[in-house]
Amino acid sequence: MGASVGTGGNGVNVELNVVPFIDLMSCLTAFLLVTGGMEPIRADRN
Repeated sequence: MGASVGTGGNGVNVELNVVPFIDLMSCLTAFLLVTGGMEPIRADRN
C-alpha cells in the first residue's frame, strides 16, 4: 500500500506498513475481550 506525499512533480512516494497496526489492534482486542470476560467469573466467586 503506497501513498504519494507532496504536489506537482516533486512528490515523494511513501510505503505505508499497516501490518503491525493490524497486529497490534488484534492483540488489543483479544486482551480486552479476555479481561472483560473475566469480570463475571470474578463476580460469581465472591
